[in-house]
Amino acid sequence: MMDASKITWFPIRFVSQKRIFLRLPLPLEARVKVGCICALAERACRFQCTTISYHYRNSMSRGKTRSAWPFGLRLPKPSANMFAGHTMKYAKREFERRFLLRGEPPSLPSQYVSILDAYFVDTTLRLRRVMNSDGTNTVYKLTQKKEDADGQMWITNIYLAESEAALFRSLPSLILEKRRYHIERGAISRAIDIVEGIPEKLVLLEVEGDTAADIQDPPRGFDIVREVTHEEEYAGYAIAQRLAQELHDQ
Repeated sequence: MMDASKITWFPIRFVSQKRIFLRLPLPLEARVKVGCICALAERACRFQCTTISYHYRNSMSRGKTRSAWPFGLRLPKPSANMFAGHTMKYAKREFERRFLLRGEPPSLPSQYVSILDAYFVDTTLRLRRVMNSDGTNTVYKLTQKKEDADGQMWITNIYLAESEAALFRSLPSLILEKRRYHIERGAISRAIDIVEGIPEKLVLLEVEGDTAADIQDPPRGFDIVREVTHEEEYAGYAIAQRLAQELHDQ
């Protein structure tokens, strides 16, 4: 005989319950719950299905029950990216302006970072390797930049290990290598990018801020030719294309 005093009683009880659905038409909600995608055959066919849903009841839940959906179905939850005009969940707004300079500023910091960008062809994705000038502290980032209907740029970064970044090397891409000198960091960041390998050295000033108001005023103290923020010719992908064409023509 089993000693009843040694039996452990759990507060959660499972109850099997059958639900029988006979012939169509059924309400839309019921059709979704039983997994019947048969709206077009609503008047032409009859069907009968039996599903089992399991209810659990906690002794502390005051009689409230929760049931599992048949066939493991779940209605998709609306995400921020499913509808136009909604804020993207994993992306952040980017506020940036770019300016073309006549040449290198006379006094650049001694330290810089070496940036190697791989722009994947016909995509909005970029794999970036950032390394200090002394060869230390290497960082890999998979980046996507997209502009919404209102002209706001959104950026999403995923930080990768070196072994993960190596998985992307087989994809067709355009390569851009440049040096970046950080002039100022904080709520407003300024950096000088120098690109070599094209007929004339390209020197760009990038200004970033947390809001549009932070970068509203043009930077001072630089020999600026003009602003090229919205000129496609000076986007990273376009510069990488020019470098690839120069290598092809050599």
